[in-house]
Amino acid sequence: MAQITIIGCFKGAYKLDPHHWQGGWRGKQIYEFTNSRRYPLEYLDSTRRIRPDNHIFTDMGSIPLTLQSLIPVWFAKDRFPKSYIFHDSGYKNGGHWMMIDGAWLFVPMTRREIDDLLHDMILAEGGSDSAANTIWAGVRAGGYFAYHQAKIAA
Repeated sequence: MAQITIIGCFKGAYKLDPHHWQGGWRGKQIYEFTNSRRYPLEYLDSTRRIRPDNHIFTDMGSIPLTLQSLIPVWFAKDRFPKSYIFHDSGYKNGGHWMMIDGAWLFVPMTRREIDDLLHDMILAEGGSDSAANTIWAGVRAGGYFAYHQAKIAA
């Protein structure tokens, strides 16, 4: 019997603008994310309704340029923008806003939970299992410093 995976979905609107370039010629583009006040970006799955911060700066996935050019269908920064927004927001704050009993409450999450959510969101944005697994492995291997650094800066 085939295993069925329930994938969540995104709804809502947001604005994502290039903000500045960080780190010189080998650096990365930083984007400014602003959530819609009227129809905010949300992720819904079978058990949760989640929102990122209303305003954050994101690099849209800290993916090395060599990987972006090697397999762009998996690693291009514009491939999974909503997933990266949620992931960066989760790392920055150590959790997400979730609807619980009719109210939006901040729910602390471990790094593992945030990384697992990224995996599910990539699938919801149409990513393949291979892409989601590879990106998940990358953030598990290389995300420790970013997670702890973002929490210190917040």
